[in-house]
Amino acid sequence: MPLSTGRGSYARLAAGGPADVVVFATLPEGPGVTRGQGTLATVDRRGTVRELLPAKRPSTFTDALRSPDGKALAWGTADSGGACWTRSTLLTHSGRTSTDPVRHLPDDLPFRRALIGDRQRTVSSFAWAGDGVTVTYGPLQTCQVPGPDRFVSYYVRDGARTFLGTGMLGIALGADGRVARLAGDESSLGLTRAPSGIADYTGTLTLTSADREHTLAKGVSAFTFTPAESAAAGRPKAAPQPPAATVTSVDDHGERLPDAVVRLARRIEEAAVRGDTAGLVALCGTCGAGVHEWIRGKDGPAAVLRAIRAHPGRNGTEGLMYPGLSSCVDEPGQDITCTPQQLRDVALLGARPDASDVDYGGVVYNTWGGDLPQVPLLFRTDAKGEALWTGLAAG
Repeated sequence: MPLSTGRGSYARLAAGGPADVVVFATLPEGPGVTRGQGTLATVDRRGTVRELLPAKRPSTFTDALRSPDGKALAWGTADSGGACWTRSTLLTHSGRTSTDPVRHLPDDLPFRRALIGDRQRTVSSFAWAGDGVTVTYGPLQTCQVPGPDRFVSYYVRDGARTFLGTGMLGIALGADGRVARLAGDESSLGLTRAPSGIADYTGTLTLTSADREHTLAKGVSAFTFTPAESAAAGRPKAAPQPPAATVTSVDDHGERLPDAVVRLARRIEEAAVRGDTAGLVALCGTCGAGVHEWIRGKDGPAAVLRAIRAHPGRNGTEGLMYPGLSSCVDEPGQDITCTPQQLRDVALLGARPDASDVDYGGVVYNTWGGDLPQVPLLFRTDAKGEALWTGLAAG
């Protein structure tokens, strides 16, 4: 069927609908158009083309879903600066002619902790749920270190976001409160990758119905509700926000810490929370006068609290150092690839990417720089097995 307006040689079907279909057409690169950008338009049964985006405001595009009523549209972008430098964002569009889409990008604590915001992220799953959309953001599958906390799910509607939890590769809502969840299967190396030829990761698919959870299958990479089931979905309740950071019982590589170290760390945390400088000085009884003076300073308790809630690192004959992280790279297979514990500390300590480090292809996080310098605390265990806070690390 001839179209009323040509779509070019690389146009492709984006989504169907009861009265028309959506077509995405890539534009040639040039002024105002970067690689992968294009136009979105509907084509009805007579071949009539109707532009969805305003002129000179193209979009990148991955997958698209039409709303259950066949009018609105949701799709993921893929704004790329290279293979490992892609940022995906969920967009929704009313379906009206030449209007801007709505951008749905979270900014809450779970999203910030996932470290998928600024440079690298993917939309791992999205689905219509009544008049809203569920969406899961996660890391780039081959370029970032996988981990359950890095997959963050939301329900978005009318510009508002409802946090639905972490650790899911995808979530979809149905009628009468039914919820389907694809939880990522974990191995010793992180999330389980799908076999060759199947996208991304695999997980266990469950269905919650009438307040009971049923396991449907394992090794699942994709799932969907029927349009009628999705259309009847209601607004979900928000999941609880992740708990605040506290003292950990493992080191920066997941090895269990001695009980005496954990007990001492908790006592230091309690004193730092109270701002009890006298208590902190007493706990650092073997420290030098200069360390005691620093503890009594204006920012001493806050700096101690920030350090003691991070994971410690093994520090040779010195024992343990809080925080253990000096630098790591958020990319698999490197000699300093970030562990899940180090990624958690990057978010906790507010470490920023080191743009000057060009030795690695991924994002390098350096704890000892930037606007928020860290204070390393040294611990050791004496001959009786008691833990001692011995002061600050050199420098």
